[in-house]
Amino acid sequence: MRPNRFHGWAIVLFAITLLALFGCEKLEQDSPTGVDATIENHDFGKGPLPSILISPPDIVVTTASDVADFDGAQQVGDLPGPDGVVSLREAITAANNSAGPNVIGFNIPTSDAGFDGSLFTIQPHPEQLPILGDDGTTIDGASQTAFTGNTNAAGPEIFLDGNLIDPNAYSHGIGIGSAANHIHGLAIGGFSIGVGIGGDRVNDNFITGCFVGLAPDGATAHPNRMWGISAANFISGIRIGGPTPEERNVLSGNDGYGIFFANYLQHGTIQNNYIGTDASGLTALRNWSGIIITDHCQDVLIQDNVISGNLYKGIGLRLAHDIRIEGNLIGLDAQKNVLAGNQQQGIAADGGQEVEVISRLAIGGAAPSQSNLIVGNPQAGIVIGAQLTESQITGNTITRNGTSGIHVYGSATANTLLISRNLIHSNFGVGVSVLGPGSGYSISQNAIYANDWLGIDLAVDYCCQDGVTPNDPGDGDTGPNNLMNFPVLTSAKATNGKLIVKGTIDTPNPRSVTIEFFANPVPNPGGDPSGYGEGAIYLGSARPNPQGKFTATLPPVAPGTLITATATDAEGNTSEFALNLAAAGPGDK
Repeated sequence: MRPNRFHGWAIVLFAITLLALFGCEKLEQDSPTGVDATIENHDFGKGPLPSILISPPDIVVTTASDVADFDGAQQVGDLPGPDGVVSLREAITAANNSAGPNVIGFNIPTSDAGFDGSLFTIQPHPEQLPILGDDGTTIDGASQTAFTGNTNAAGPEIFLDGNLIDPNAYSHGIGIGSAANHIHGLAIGGFSIGVGIGGDRVNDNFITGCFVGLAPDGATAHPNRMWGISAANFISGIRIGGPTPEERNVLSGNDGYGIFFANYLQHGTIQNNYIGTDASGLTALRNWSGIIITDHCQDVLIQDNVISGNLYKGIGLRLAHDIRIEGNLIGLDAQKNVLAGNQQQGIAADGGQEVEVISRLAIGGAAPSQSNLIVGNPQAGIVIGAQLTESQITGNTITRNGTSGIHVYGSATANTLLISRNLIHSNFGVGVSVLGPGSGYSISQNAIYANDWLGIDLAVDYCCQDGVTPNDPGDGDTGPNNLMNFPVLTSAKATNGKLIVKGTIDTPNPRSVTIEFFANPVPNPGGDPSGYGEGAIYLGSARPNPQGKFTATLPPVAPGTLITATATDAEGNTSEFALNLAAAGPGDK
């Protein structure tokens, strides 16, 4: 048996303020990059099991009672004890004392006092169950269905309920302090933490097919007081969920975070879960935040989840590196209806301190399957408030969020963040806002339109957007993106199957600048009321000559289309949109 290296965490108290919710309404504009699959409903954890669960149980739990009628040193061969039945507490104890992998299954008779006609409820007391201390233990709650039938069509039959444990004492539903364990097909609620994983070399653990914080009916909360799943302290290789419906977890209703990764965790996957909804994926059932990753975690993939309805952030990042966020519905339900959003930001990479660094963050990607739909969050869709290096926000649909689509209030030091090829429209603030002294935010080839405020706003004051920032002679001023001057368009003429645009840029090194051109069809979506931007359709780019003059030959547009442009310097600082210029027809002067 390996020594127990699991460590608890102090209970965190939360002050919860419920913000106004968005109404339910179908998302009319699908992602241009192809996030269009509806996530199907399924009897969680009850279909064909993943290949890692094909081994039959060698320990079978036969009672819902939390009894242990031996001295704690027994091994698998010593079961059952004198009472003739095996409790989950006894099963875990025997697995910890027995070398090699073990599979704990369930065959509790319907005559058991813990069966209510639907559920087999196990209530540990007066203390939590033993921590899994030996490598390679599987707890397969779905095995109960094979013996007594599908008595709970809404979710798992096996329910771990912590309500008999002193709420002032730390407790976990399942604690893991060893490697290569697999927890499948349980409902877990009423503890401090639903599943707690931590310690030296506590690697390669899987959680699949579970309700954590959600009652077994799939519709009501049975919260854990802190986190649904917590994994911390140098662990590696955790997987929560998986590609199949049978592997999907529902992590909802918890008073703290649905998932909490901390303290140098590496190589994690969070895939295909519902986080903040009921088991159907259609009704909000909030956690405080959906997913929080902090304290130097590295190499985490967050993929194909529904992350909606949470009271604070959908995803929060602080001091994290190599984080990939792909293919998620953030603010939508499983059928892409606007649900309730996450009541602050969809994704927040901030931490509240400008000196903190987040490196190699990738939100979205070039492939259609990597695109996130970030919709209906009452604050910004994405917030960036730390120094970002080697990072990108690419190929997402970011729409109908309560303030900006993307809000950057970044670091005073140089950043490398590319915001590219996103669809950013119909947000109730700015399309992309950059506040404060940060620089290095490249905004390139996006479709930005129909936002309530500017398409791009560079604002010196942290507190608020400030409207169009005029160009300064020589472009020597400082501020967000160094207050890069925007181009001045002098002519735009549609002729002979092409559009010819001319203009100038006033900046110290014009030849190093990239001018990007955009079209705004009239009347829909038209231009911003300010007359500057937005940029609905990317047309192409050009480089100025040493004197700052440029001529671009671009795809044709209809006469009257509003043409605008941005400028990006060699350090990646992008300007606001230029003053729109209506494209003249062949016969116009």
